[in-house]
Amino acid sequence: MNSRIHFKINFSSLVTTAITALVLISMMVPIIGQAQGQETYSVRQFEWEYAPDSLVKEGSTTIAEGNHYAIDYQLSAGDGVLEFTVIKNSGPNIDLFFLTHANFLKYSDQEAFQYFLAYSDLDTAYASRSIPLASLSPGEYHIVIDNTELGSADPTSMAGNNPVNIEYDCSVTKSWELQVQIPKSTLEAYEKVSQRSEYGYLATTLDPTLVELARNLESMARDEGYDTYDEASFFLTFVQSLLYTSDSITTGFDEFPRFPLETLAEQGGDCEDSSLLLATLLKIIGSDVILLSPPSHMAVGIAGEPSWGSYVTYQGVDYVYCETTGEGWEIGELPPEVQGASISVHEITGDQYIPGDPDLSPEGLFGLEKYLPANISTEMCLIIIIVILVVSLAGAKSRGSRRYQEPVAPQQQPAPRSQPPPPRYGSERQDRQPYQPPPPPPPEGPYDENNDDGYSNIDKGMDELERMMKK
Repeated sequence: MNSRIHFKINFSSLVTTAITALVLISMMVPIIGQAQGQETYSVRQFEWEYAPDSLVKEGSTTIAEGNHYAIDYQLSAGDGVLEFTVIKNSGPNIDLFFLTHANFLKYSDQEAFQYFLAYSDLDTAYASRSIPLASLSPGEYHIVIDNTELGSADPTSMAGNNPVNIEYDCSVTKSWELQVQIPKSTLEAYEKVSQRSEYGYLATTLDPTLVELARNLESMARDEGYDTYDEASFFLTFVQSLLYTSDSITTGFDEFPRFPLETLAEQGGDCEDSSLLLATLLKIIGSDVILLSPPSHMAVGIAGEPSWGSYVTYQGVDYVYCETTGEGWEIGELPPEVQGASISVHEITGDQYIPGDPDLSPEGLFGLEKYLPANISTEMCLIIIIVILVVSLAGAKSRGSRRYQEPVAPQQQPAPRSQPPPPRYGSERQDRQPYQPPPPPPPEGPYDENNDDGYSNIDKGMDELERMMKK
């Protein structure tokens, strides 16, 4: 007899459950699709140069006629490129030789000698030569700038004093290459995040791609035997190799901090982006870093020795300045526009964003904007969900009173008989009292919140009446 009442209750619960399920499914569909689908990657190739103590010698000199100038270089095991640059300011044509030590002795004794590299008739203002060191055996070598008749150069006159004035630079560089595979799904997750105001939130040290990159760089540095300073310089030159691009060009916004993986995918960024990338990579390998912000600029501070260069003392720790934009800046070297400027400090603390977590900002809650029709905003979706929850809660609170707005009348009881037939139990007949109808049900009362197990007291009374009538 309560079928209509139960139907109303179950229908309301069914609607609420269905709406909740739809919301959960809309949240889980992208996650399930990503888990079932095959991940795709985009590959980025990075190339940079770094060698510790790369400068062999530089300076300027005047070489008198009939003399030479030699630069000594001790080659140890390893690879790289020896680069020699010379600028002739004045004087006759000269020769340039790269010699082993044995051949240098022959040259000095004016005997026949052999050379690995030569450049004759250096009558131009600038010349540069590179020597791959991987093909050479460890040992002592000499770069000779010759102003004699031993070489093939043809000086204008060897009869009198005819000196040559040059500037030179000799250094060793080593080229590095590294490929990074960037998961497209992870990159898309970053691109959907609108909360970009906290640097700790952007420094994603748990990102698997960044962790792998940092470990690879660390392994490469340790294989070379780099110390703490050289290792940090190795990371710095990697980041400095990225192109500088302004946010207004790449994103359309004047200020739009990128996640480090986004900077890698773009292979460039502004000072804020490259600084976040370097700081994140160094934090992954355990370095103590902060962000340093001169006016309208950003750099990285790494805990180190004051002898490394310019530093900022923060909470008792010396953080050495690291310029991330543009190549060639060494640790502790300040750009001219930063010298003498006030520098503020930003700690990299707080909860970081983890790819796959929902963006809880109003613009990107659960990433629903991707799955909504173009004419429905995220805010409208949130309002609809809130209204549904409020209606469901209000309905649950008042369901008892609504349950009895349309009670069903009890069934008509048959009139009592004057002499009911005796019961038949075998052949024996027994007398029994006349049939007495049950008392009428109690009047409907208020909803009893203390006895809410799905039925009210009236429900239970009605069920008891039905059982008695079936007897």
